[in-house]
Amino acid sequence: MGAYFAGKDWSMSRNVVVKGSVLAGSITFSHANEHLVTDPDLPSYLPRAMPGNGQSVLTKGSWTR
Repeated sequence: MGAYFAGKDWSMSRNVVVKGSVLAGSITFSHANEHLVTDPDLPSYLPRAMPGNGQSVLTKGSWTR
């Protein structure tokens, strides 16, 4: 569980479940059975200076499958 930040790419390489949120330039899933589950209560745990703490963040994505 956590809030993860990566300056470039964030990727998983095993069959895992990650609960939290990721702020990254891109997110890469290597194969099936990798899960990223958002925790709706996460904003209440974020440090004051981190994006998403008490403010909305809207970003454009390029989801592909």
